[in-house]
Formats: sequence, structure tokens, C-alpha cells
Amino acid sequence: MLRRIIPRKIITLARFYTIFNHRYGHSRFKNGFCVDGDGNYIPWITYPCIEFLNRLDLRDYRVFEFGSGSSTLYWAQKAKSVMSVERDREWYDKVASILPSNCILQHCGDEILYPSSISKCDGNFDIVVVDGAVRYPCVLETLKKVSDEGIVILDNTEWYPNAAEVLRGQGYLQIDFCGFSPINAFTSCTSIFFRTPKILSKRLIVNEWRPKGGRYLTAHDDKPLHEIDPACLVRS
Repeated sequence: MLRRIIPRKIITLARFYTIFNHRYGHSRFKNGFCVDGDGNYIPWITYPCIEFLNRLDLRDYRVFEFGSGSSTLYWAQKAKSVMSVERDREWYDKVASILPSNCILQHCGDEILYPSSISKCDGNFDIVVVDGAVRYPCVLETLKKVSDEGIVILDNTEWYPNAAEVLRGQGYLQIDFCGFSPINAFTSCTSIFFRTPKILSKRLIVNEWRPKGGRYLTAHDDKPLHEIDPACLVRS
């Protein structure tokens, strides 16, 4: 009855508001950091990319971040270890005060020296997130320290086409995840660059999985045709 009275556009907007604000937790904070609707820390990248990363088992991998914050807390729970560099001193102090033991945060206020922060770290990294200051120079330094099977995550790719071109020029494939991101009222693009899909194939198998705000059902046609009950088939 309500569907007949209330325009579908109004129903759609109401459902969108519920999913966007209550499930994704848009504009929600905990201790001053972005969280989703369940109170879990999330990075300030597009929701489609977050959903994709959530489906990966990355507990054995080392992460380096250009730019720290809620993303650092997210990676701390998901990866083996996290190293981050932060340019803003006040923000550095805030992040450093709540970091878990598997994180190391360094401060570098000099934009000239900032990109080379990764080169001062021991060993290579499996995942490098470029989401801080002077991103083009950071991408150049990243190429020296990302492992052969590693991935690079570049946020706001639409603002940094030259940085993306550098990665593609080094043989990296690019996957774009476009959509809304926490807090923002505009869409953006977060891209993952990789040479080999090894890390991206580390899938987490979750029973009755669904995207945030999605429905779960058992599709009757998700099986070989000969196993489908003929009564469920729609005949033309």
C-alpha cells in the first residue's frame, strides 16, 4: 500500500540515506577518526575500494603509507605491520597517541624530504598507499621500495593522472574504484596498481557474504542447469 502512495523516488532516497549513513557510517567518527556503521576504522578512500580490500586476507603483508590517520588504524588490524609518514605535526601527535604495537609512525614536515621517507626503511613493502603530500614524487620513491609482487594504492587518481601514468609505464595494471568516500559529498577514484595478481587473489571466504546494505539470498539458478528444480525456471 505504501509503495502505491509514496513515490518510488522517495522510498529510494530513504533507503539510500539509511544504507549510506547507518551501514557505511558516512561522516561518523571515533576518537576523531573515520569509522563505518559498525564502528570499525576505515581509510579515507572510496567505499568500493574499501569493500574490495575488506575481502582480502592481508595479514602476512607489510604496508607503507604516505599520509596517516584512520587508514593507519585500519591497516593495523588488517596487515602484519604498518609504517607511515605524516607531514602535519599536530595530526602526527594525535595519530601516534593511539597506535597499536604493529605500527611505526614518523614525522617529516619537509616536503622535499617527505617522499624519501620510504627509502629509509629496511626491506621492501608489499602494499604502498600514496594518499598524503606531494604524491607524484612519492610514487617515484615507491617504485624503489615496493616488492615485485606488491601493489600500490593511489587515492584521488583523477587528480594525479601523471602519477598514474608513471606506474602504468613501469608495467603496472590499473584497477579504478570510483564512488563516494567517507565524509565527502562528491565522488572520487581510488586505484590499485599491480604487476602480478598474487596479493589480490588472497580472498577471504565468508559465508552469506553481502556488500554493506545488500541483501542475502540463495539464488535458485546458482548451480548447474540440470540441478535446478524445473518449477523454479521461468519459461518464455
